[in-house]
Amino acid sequence: MRTLFLPIALVCALFAACGETAAPGKTTADGYRDLEWSALLPAQDVDVLKRLQQAPIDHSGSMKAQQVGTFNTVGALDGSKVRIPGYIVPLEADDQGRLTEFFLVPYFGACIHVPPPPPNQIVYVKLPHGVEAPEITDPYGVKGVLRTRKTSNDLAGSAYVLEDASIAPWQG
Repeated sequence: MRTLFLPIALVCALFAACGETAAPGKTTADGYRDLEWSALLPAQDVDVLKRLQQAPIDHSGSMKAQQVGTFNTVGALDGSKVRIPGYIVPLEADDQGRLTEFFLVPYFGACIHVPPPPPNQIVYVKLPHGVEAPEITDPYGVKGVLRTRKTSNDLAGSAYVLEDASIAPWQG
């Protein structure tokens, strides 16, 4: 049996500022508001996440790590035009091998050999048109209309969906 603890300090660093709710960010020239990952985490989930991170995660017999956290969302963000930086976890491609669906996650390596981030720290993205597969080690800015809608697959669950999305290398 292999046990993994994710230190609270790391959790807080990943979320930039524990306990923040949707704070106004700068707006891009085309009307999208820059959003930090911490804005997706409802205040009540900070304590839940801290408690969950204190419990060991059992990886016995499987490379799949158990996802912790909730599907709670920040309702005020529903329908917002946002741009958020993150890393791409490919899910689906079209028949030409172009990326069509992915999870956007706040840090590199999420959903691979470590527990996936909480559902309210994963954004499911379905692109209107396939794009050349991006480099998964590089950060990307993804923009679109954010929806508070639950999705799940064998890899993880997501509390947010980004519609009418486009991606570009991250330019902070």
